[in-house]
Parts: sequence; C-alpha cells; structure tokens
Amino acid sequence: MLLLTAIELAMIWFFNPINILGDKRADTFSILVALPMHLPLLLLIPFVELVAAALVAFLAARPLALRAYLRDVQKEQEAYRKTYTQLDSLAQTYKTPVTYFEHTPDPQLPGFGQTVSLLDLVELPQEISLLLEGAAGTGKTLTLEQYRFFALQQRKALLRGQNSIPVYLPLKNYSAFIKSHNEAHALSTGHNHPDDQAAISEASVQPVTLLDFIYEGDLEGTRHLRPYLNKLIRQGRILFLCDGLDEVDQRYRAAVGRELAEMLLMTQNRFIITCREGYHRGLPELEQLVNEGHLNWAIIYPLQLEQVREFVEE
Repeated sequence: MLLLTAIELAMIWFFNPINILGDKRADTFSILVALPMHLPLLLLIPFVELVAAALVAFLAARPLALRAYLRDVQKEQEAYRKTYTQLDSLAQTYKTPVTYFEHTPDPQLPGFGQTVSLLDLVELPQEISLLLEGAAGTGKTLTLEQYRFFALQQRKALLRGQNSIPVYLPLKNYSAFIKSHNEAHALSTGHNHPDDQAAISEASVQPVTLLDFIYEGDLEGTRHLRPYLNKLIRQGRILFLCDGLDEVDQRYRAAVGRELAEMLLMTQNRFIITCREGYHRGLPELEQLVNEGHLNWAIIYPLQLEQVREFVEE
C-alpha cells in the first residue's frame, strides 16, 4: 500500500492536476509532502483501491477458471471425435435404439420401458440421474461424450451457475488409482505382497474417494476446478459422467458402487453412470436406487444391420 501511495503522490507531483499544489514549481514538492498530514483521509484512497482490486480478482477467479476448464475439455472432445468416431460433430447422434425405464419398481414387467433415441436421453431434465447399460461397443462412452458436448454448448448458463458442469470420470482409471494407493499403503505398513487380502484389508483403513481421484488424477482440465470443487459439489453444480462401472477391479466394485450411491443420495449433483447390461443387479445400493426411482435406467442396444446401412448412406 505504501508503494501505491508513493506512486500516486508522484503522479500528483508530476502532473499537478488543477494546480492542486499551487503554481510555483519550487514549492510543489514541499506541499506534496505535507498533503497527507493535512488531509489524512487521502491515505484511504490507495487502501480502497487495493480492496476493490482484490474483490474484482476474487470475483473473476472462478469464472475464469471455469472458462479455462471448458476450453480444455472442448479440445479433448475434438481429439476424441477425430480419433474414435466418423462423426463430423458430436452434435450428431447414431440412431441407436434405447429402452428407457422411468421410476419403475420392476423394469422387467412389460409396458414400463419406452423406446427413445440417444438425443432424448441427453435432453432429459437436469435433475434426472441415469444408469445407462449396454453391451461392449454399443456407444455408452460416446453417449457420455455427447452429454458433455451438449452441456458445454450452454456456456452462458454454465458460467451463470444455472446448469451443471460436466466432469467425465473413467471408472477404470479410478480403480487403478485406488489400487495404487492401496499398494503404497500396504508396502508402507510392511506387507511384501500388496495384492494379498491382508494388505487390502489394511489399506482399507485409509480409503481414497472419488474426490481424491479428481484432485490428484490427471483428468483433462480439472486442475482449473480443484480450488472450487468442494463448493461446487456442495451446491449441486456437477454433472458426474461415470464411465465403465463394470471395468472397476472386482475387489473395489462394491465400495465404488456404494460410494456412487451415497453421493447421489447425499448431494444434489447429477450422475450418469454406464456399465454392462444387468450389471447393477450385483450392486445392492445401486439396484435399490433404481427400484426406488432415485436413478432412472436405460439400456442401449447395438445397431441392427439395416440401421448401420442407413447411417452409412446418410
């Protein structure tokens, strides 16, 4: 603040606006030195300026971080589109058949499922969480990318806090993250074989969480969100796109399924979870959420030959 005060006094001395220091150049310096003593409130000016600058910086930090996150994610998505799809844009969708079940105690009963498109799934209301199942190669990951793509198109709503911020979470990587932490902990406690049951049990005393994975992992763009992540989660501002629950190591599946179920129930955030068809039936917490209507359910089916031909011709 002293430096800022000195700079401003130097500018007053040099420019002497409206002859505030008088007409005689020789006397201006002595008048300038005496000015703060006669008008001590002038010293508040740089303080107010500093407070204002700090406030502006604080208010701008989160929107700027969010813009940086959106920019990084869009670059990653474009690379994904070029590498893994034949689509000109992720705004396009394959005509993949999807059966959607909404608030059903037993989706196996006839009449509960309705046939919808992938675009219909993506356009579900923001408060709806979804379990998306299907065989390998049916487009579950692509569907999550399209969820993320369409969310990013609502840029203004995201920046204003009106829409959820999409965060893509490959659960296979989360599983590897858990394993590496368990092995490190097992070795630090003297286990020579960190994969054995004793080591796993010992490691479970200090479990890692999905939040740890986001903070410590190398997920695209999340470094920009980390300072604000806890608050965003408390506010229910995150759309968690959890890909490949069936790819989680068998040793951690129940714990990960339980963690996702607890987060879905305890927070206002939205979850889209993908896995192989029927997989959730081995995870009681998720199955209960589906049966109670907290988590809607959809099954994505492979394209039929005629649908593939139709798409290629288009």
